[in-house]
Amino acid sequence: MKPKSKIPIVVLGLAAASSATVAVIAIIAYLHQFGGHTLSADPGDWGVFGDFVGGVMNPFISLVNIAVVVFIAYTVSHLESQREEEAANAESRLRLAEEERARKDRSVSLHEYFLNPAFYAQVRAPAYQVSLSWSHLPNDLKEKYRNIVIQGWVFSTVKDKLDFYVTSPPDNLDSMAKYHFQSPRGLASLTEHQALSALLRFWTRIRILLKENLIDHKVTKELFRDQFCYDVAFFDELSKGVTEKLQDGMVIPRWIDDIDYLKRFFSGN
Repeated sequence: MKPKSKIPIVVLGLAAASSATVAVIAIIAYLHQFGGHTLSADPGDWGVFGDFVGGVMNPFISLVNIAVVVFIAYTVSHLESQREEEAANAESRLRLAEEERARKDRSVSLHEYFLNPAFYAQVRAPAYQVSLSWSHLPNDLKEKYRNIVIQGWVFSTVKDKLDFYVTSPPDNLDSMAKYHFQSPRGLASLTEHQALSALLRFWTRIRILLKENLIDHKVTKELFRDQFCYDVAFFDELSKGVTEKLQDGMVIPRWIDDIDYLKRFFSGN
């Protein structure tokens, strides 16, 4: 709220003080020039005195009236501006509250989507299977399987990325690679690689929405911290493996930076 200006009050006070001063000076001057030691009993003397005082004071009284009118007009204008400012502030607070509520609702909706049985069956469960195989396959198969998973993210151009979403992999892939890149249940379900891609894309979406302030940071942290921290060790190892395989000129998958950002986000207070 803007501070109220004191200028009109000062002007009004000066005008009133000036008028009073002039009136006192006029009376003193009149008495000094024409008055005696006693009050006159002649009405004519009082009439002349009244005409004198009125003639002297009328311009100053008019000045005071103008100052009063200006003060009232200013006060009314100030009150109107104050009401408009308060209304604008109330509208701004309401808009901010609605935006905050919308961000919280988006965070909750995303979490409900994440927990949806269909999303779990199609995306999270196959991706979870990848992380289990990544960590718990026998040693003679583990390294081979990890290389297959990593190879799904090592490509020289963005266009090459599409080659890993075909339903029929190249003939020279062995059974383990086919299982990762081709769904054993046909077109109705995602491959392991597609499911992992969809899960990483989900976390990328979270990072984008956080950066654009479209979801509530506190609510998102409370809802997703446990789920993200559960997978982050696997994501770290996958990110490290992909980065080590990349050569000059190859495309760095975006999710690597997004996962690193989310690690800092969820580990913060």
